[in-house]
Amino acid sequence: MSSNPNQAPDTFHSYVFGGTHLDGDRLTFQYKIYQPSFEKIIELVLGTEYGLGTRIEQGLKPAPIRILDAGCGEGLFLYYLAGLLEQRGLFNPATVQLIGIDSDTSAIATALDFVRTAQPTRPYLQFICYDLTKPFDLNPELRPMLPLPATLSEAAGDGGQEGGGGFDFIYAHLVAEHIPNASQHVKHWYSLLKPGGIIFLRDAVLDEGPNGWKAAHPALAPFASQVTQYIKQINGFNVSEVAKDWLNEWGAEQVQALPLVLPVGGDSQIGLMMLRNLVMIVRNSLPQLIAKNITTMAQGEALLELLFKELSPQCIGSSAHLDTLARKPLA
Repeated sequence: MSSNPNQAPDTFHSYVFGGTHLDGDRLTFQYKIYQPSFEKIIELVLGTEYGLGTRIEQGLKPAPIRILDAGCGEGLFLYYLAGLLEQRGLFNPATVQLIGIDSDTSAIATALDFVRTAQPTRPYLQFICYDLTKPFDLNPELRPMLPLPATLSEAAGDGGQEGGGGFDFIYAHLVAEHIPNASQHVKHWYSLLKPGGIIFLRDAVLDEGPNGWKAAHPALAPFASQVTQYIKQINGFNVSEVAKDWLNEWGAEQVQALPLVLPVGGDSQIGLMMLRNLVMIVRNSLPQLIAKNITTMAQGEALLELLFKELSPQCIGSSAHLDTLARKPLA
């Protein structure tokens, strides 16, 4: 989830890698890095194992098929998903809705502007500026999409509300780990799924070693350790490693955690992009880390100067994540 650039550092808690007008560059770059692995997950979700493609083909009624990008940033993954569905003949704008939610007003404004200017044939793309840690029923744009409690259904007078019913697929890409009380909020997202709906969470493995991250440059190791420890402290644990347990506890089916390890450095295109992404992360996160006394301005500037001088394809490391997938039971 992107940060709100108007939020003061002392109240900032939801995202440690953002908070400046330059963050859009990083979001765009990260899309390029993660898009190939995101495509593999989407193919799995659309396939027979999770069955989203069948749900879309059947156009389950009365509610439309709804897909939610929780913490969408500028909406790049949602644009990709729209194009993929269209290419596969799985899209009917009358029955499918793609919704992106983010708390960053600048990112949502960019997404909306892109839809108006570059995607005018995709009016089904919706972007809503809202805090994912707040109940969805507090937002008038989201309320009609939700599974309604019995009391509200009775108040509607017809046993339900037109257009309600929940979501068929919810995904959160590098989001849950940055939200305090992540278990509570992921459980809320899971509750918003229709029966048979699918949830996908991608979060980093915040540990150094063979199963976690490996710094591409010696100077990055202390910085990366500080950042990952701070993120881990937000919840007190490594979200990526426990999300599977949460979903099993809540009664989900087909729960699995799939490891994703990306190179940082080396000769591959993704490795080189990850090196550049590291510099963006250092640059963009420094104001928050300085405000929280995790590092100093002098240390941050010295690290950036060193990275600009020494980072090269010969600097090789890795970044580890866990992709957690689950399906809500039909019954």
